[in-house]
Amino acid sequence: MAGNRSSKKKVDGNKSTKPSSSKSRKSKLPRLRVLSLFDGIGTGYYTLLQLGFDIEVIYASEIDKDALMVTKYHFSGKIKQLGSVTEITTEMLDQISPINLLFGGSPCSDLSGVNYRKKDLFSNYE
Repeated sequence: MAGNRSSKKKVDGNKSTKPSSSKSRKSKLPRLRVLSLFDGIGTGYYTLLQLGFDIEVIYASEIDKDALMVTKYHFSGKIKQLGSVTEITTEMLDQISPINLLFGGSPCSDLSGVNYRKKDLFSNYE
């Protein structure tokens, strides 16, 4: 048993706030193909990287220009943007399939008390 302990890697005490590249980690977790709806600033992707998931590809649906700018700055185009969730078609889903993980944050701008231009996801269909 003592021999097993000596073979363990030493952990570096330096912690970084930037996510490690999923390619540099040896993960026992499966490679994921991810679709993030209402992606915001890419925090779902960031969290998956921090947890050690190996991301093969991540697609996202986001339309807020500021959020897209933040995402591009932090992730250098690693998140493939699909545009508005209302414009995702069956054909698009067939092209990017298979997807192993789907997640999203519901748009909250129409619920916010500070948004004087409340416009929800379905306002175009009324």
